[in-house]
Amino acid sequence: MKYKLLINLVDRANYGRLFPLILEGYQDERFEIYTCFSGTTLLEEYGIIVDKVSIDGIKVDYKVNTEVKSRNHSAMLDTISNTINKMKKLYEKVNPDAILLIGDRYEALGCAIAASYANRFLVHIQGGEQSSSIDETTRHLITKMAHFHFPSTDKAAKIINLLGEYKENIVNSGCPVGDYILSNNSNLDSLQEIIDENNKKISLDILKKGYLLICVHPITTGIEDSKILIKNLLKVLENYQGTILWIRPNADPGSNEILDSNREIKHIRFITNIMPRDFQSLLKNSQVALGNSSSFVRDSSFSGTPVVLIGERQKNREVSKNVILVNSFDYESIKDAFDVQLKKGKYPSSRIYGNGKASKIILDSIANKLTNKINLQKQLSYKI
Repeated sequence: MKYKLLINLVDRANYGRLFPLILEGYQDERFEIYTCFSGTTLLEEYGIIVDKVSIDGIKVDYKVNTEVKSRNHSAMLDTISNTINKMKKLYEKVNPDAILLIGDRYEALGCAIAASYANRFLVHIQGGEQSSSIDETTRHLITKMAHFHFPSTDKAAKIINLLGEYKENIVNSGCPVGDYILSNNSNLDSLQEIIDENNKKISLDILKKGYLLICVHPITTGIEDSKILIKNLLKVLENYQGTILWIRPNADPGSNEILDSNREIKHIRFITNIMPRDFQSLLKNSQVALGNSSSFVRDSSFSGTPVVLIGERQKNREVSKNVILVNSFDYESIKDAFDVQLKKGKYPSSRIYGNGKASKIILDSIANKLTNKINLQKQLSYKI
């Protein structure tokens, strides 16, 4: 008998971190892997990711339209509501033995609520991490609904235990994205031509001359702070002579303002969406990555790319030595950090977020857990 494992993918970051796990699952005779794509993975403004995953060998089993396209706080609530209703029906249809979620997105929260109240065994990856914004609240909410936890670091595992989860339900697996980055066949040193949002090629010759990678997501609890960050970051980049690749921000309130504020800068090339393999190659080979994306924390730790992490969106998240934290938005602080990183060059690869074996650890642990009787009634691990 094979176990049915349903994997929810709600945005590009979800997919980028989980595709190594999905591919590993396809080879595991203990499982039937089902994928469900929802959220922004289905939206044209994010490149309709779901239509491109076949190049990675991923099968699309279900598509569930949940995303409300307006970029405001009300739309986030409507998306969560849509997700709860539609995922409940899907879970009843598929009847999986386990449902797997990753991260801290509001779209994933809707999946978690549906799974929890449908009395399904819920597995959560990347719980226990600290950051900021509404994402931290969402992450801990999902942790409290999940039955089995796969944090990416020792510190995150300890935090999950402090949240009242039993140690036997917490396995430090590391992040699955490291499985791909550290694999022998990833070939990340080999750059490929990419396409910008205007469907124009960015040639290898341009990339080989040197480029910066930028990703700034909205600060949902302070949209005005996002505007200040962008203004001073653009000022820092004025004198950079190479190409600047700017990746479209998450579908959060304030994302349109970020895009509109820098479209007149000629040497910036905007990337609507990029598949994980190309993204990892761009990240590894960029001179410096600047912004507030969690991928600049987690993924860059494996590749050693110099990073300038700006603001408090990733506040308290664990970082390796390749990251310089700039907690303020002022011009001088950003410029000083950028100058240091541009001069420094590559850092040694870190294992703070795992050793490249996360997928196997996760699948082995889920299979072992499912062979035993699972108690879906959660209780706090401590007594007062």
